[in-house]
Amino acid sequence: MAATRWILGVSLLSTICVALAHQTGTNLVYVHAAVTTNDSFERPIIGLSHGSFKVLEDNKEQRIEDFSADAIPFSAAIVLDGSRAWKDLARTVVPAVLVKNQRSGDEILFSDSGDLPNEGLYQAADKLTREAHNPMRFVVLLTDRYDPASYSYSKVRGLMKEKEFEVYVVTAPPVVQSNQVSKPDMTTLQELTALSGGKVLALTAPNDLERLSEKIAVDWKHRYRIGYKPQNSVADGKWRNIRIVVDLRDPATNKVTKTKVRAKRGYYAPTVASVIPGTK
Repeated sequence: MAATRWILGVSLLSTICVALAHQTGTNLVYVHAAVTTNDSFERPIIGLSHGSFKVLEDNKEQRIEDFSADAIPFSAAIVLDGSRAWKDLARTVVPAVLVKNQRSGDEILFSDSGDLPNEGLYQAADKLTREAHNPMRFVVLLTDRYDPASYSYSKVRGLMKEKEFEVYVVTAPPVVQSNQVSKPDMTTLQELTALSGGKVLALTAPNDLERLSEKIAVDWKHRYRIGYKPQNSVADGKWRNIRIVVDLRDPATNKVTKTKVRAKRGYYAPTVASVIPGTK
């Protein structure tokens, strides 16, 4: 894989949730979650208060003890994958968007996937979790392969059990060949990104990359940070489901506004001998 490089002080792509667990002795004592919520038109909803959020862990409501709407610095790894023309386009468009939306403290790592997007994604995620300075971490795969979901990404899945980061995939419109009779199945990537709290984003045309990058950059600027102490404090290493609900209700009419909440689906509780995910 090609050499990687960090860019400091720029903003980028994606949305959602990082769950960080802190441990004392054998008890899991605190979890943090970063959340983005949009309206039905995919516009970020800003100015929400503590009372608008509800956190459910394994279907049990948790008491929110910490809440912030302040901007949180993040670190992101951008993996360029596919044809040379696509990589050249991404190298031209994406940095321009990042500079335009730069914020102090943000970090961006650019790398090339080589011939294997699954290995390239894993290497970038591994480097990100070892070298990034910010707790909010995102890995973005930019690809124009016809069927990028044909890879298993098993090593990335395994790393997600130990480290905290979110995966996003931006796909270009596939170039359909004569032997390709249907659109590629994106199920593998959709499952991978949803588990981490990310999303698969499909461009309608290559020249749509700038608009999509701008849209996601705006989303990243408007997110909330929630902290709670889990009712289940046993350090058993098991998966804990997280669901975050936003209730926007007009007090005069009692009408509820529909919202789209994007957040990581859960976290693995620590074991007595383990190091807590997100703290290495």
